[in-house]
Amino acid sequence: METKRLFIAIELPEPLREALDSYMQHIRKTIPELAHSSFCKKENLHITTLFLGDTDVSLIPELIQRLQITSFPSFTLTFEAIRFFPETRHPRMIWATCQPSEPFVSLVHSLEQALHDIVSLEKNERTPIAHCTLTRLRQFFMNDTIQLPPLLLPKEASTVQVNGISLIESKILNTGPKYTTLCTAMLS
Repeated sequence: METKRLFIAIELPEPLREALDSYMQHIRKTIPELAHSSFCKKENLHITTLFLGDTDVSLIPELIQRLQITSFPSFTLTFEAIRFFPETRHPRMIWATCQPSEPFVSLVHSLEQALHDIVSLEKNERTPIAHCTLTRLRQFFMNDTIQLPPLLLPKEASTVQVNGISLIESKILNTGPKYTTLCTAMLS
């Protein structure tokens, strides 16, 4: 069986990607403990709504069809903070997080409901958090001292109008992941 590593995401506008990339460059230079971390490439920055994992390629047409008929209203997300995840003391990633959003949570649950019978989805009891992963920490460290600088985004770059969701293939290469958008489904 041939598979592709897939996820569904909200793609970010270029001004926001540029602002987040500038932030990453700043912390890379100013926080020595992050020197060996894996920073995301600007073109790969996105908000994951649902990770599908290794998926049988024969299911892709059905996934695309279901995404395109999913009826969900457009909504707005606003980035507000930078945080370590899953926790500050034992971090594995650095996220740019959005303000809590009921429409985002509803979208994730709607996608789970629409796709649960054709793909295996990990059951997650936590409330989904709209976020963009900036950095994956390669080295484990106890964090008692690192304070991340605040996320200062221009007003026009901090808000994302979510008008669509994309089915994206992720190829893991030696140079890092390469993402290819397979389809974009517009929200109503």
